[in-house]
Amino acid sequence: MASAEATGSGQAVRVRIEPPDGAGSDGVAVVGLGDATGAIDAFHHAGGVVEYALIWVPDGLPERDAHRAAALVAVHELTSRSPTDRWRTDPQRAVGTSISVEDFVGPFYDWERERLLSAWIIGEHGGGHRIGHHRGEFVTAGYADAFSDPAYPLTTDLEQASAWFTAINRALFGGLRRDLEVVRWSIDWSSWFDPGLEWWGAFLWTVRHRSAPTITVISAVSTD
Repeated sequence: MASAEATGSGQAVRVRIEPPDGAGSDGVAVVGLGDATGAIDAFHHAGGVVEYALIWVPDGLPERDAHRAAALVAVHELTSRSPTDRWRTDPQRAVGTSISVEDFVGPFYDWERERLLSAWIIGEHGGGHRIGHHRGEFVTAGYADAFSDPAYPLTTDLEQASAWFTAINRALFGGLRRDLEVVRWSIDWSSWFDPGLEWWGAFLWTVRHRSAPTITVISAVSTD
């Protein structure tokens, strides 16, 4: 059993990682989601669309290569879960860009209180509109927004969603920290992302705490 320690919200968070089983010749392997599994299952049961994969990468692999390997292996894993085998994928077209944790998380997160923020303004007599819904290529703005506001609303409240969000992040990479490595990936290289291109969005990020032997791959695709 390997482990890594990170510090989040003033306290140490131990990330427990199962050893890889059946790693490829390059040492890269999909491993279990461990302590995050329960929260992820509950989140999906409530209608969440964010998907996770945890990828073991060998020591010594350069950061750029490690993130790329994790992204490609994870998309293969995600598409293999689907009942269709007609996904078109061209890994050579995958382009990664390092981004800040703030850009990754987006505007709908309260860092101090560790809570998701609603992207909606509700009118006095009902109804409402999204904040900044007209900005950017997609409606959705970042990881926190993708987690809390899929095309069809979650069947739980923001408080419970925040609890799952915090639990998942802590279990997979020690929590949201401003020193995480984050890479945002292009989404034009696999047709698995195509449904999100209609309006809601399609996203692929790779995230790692620098002391961890794993990279978390986070993907989100939704439409109505």
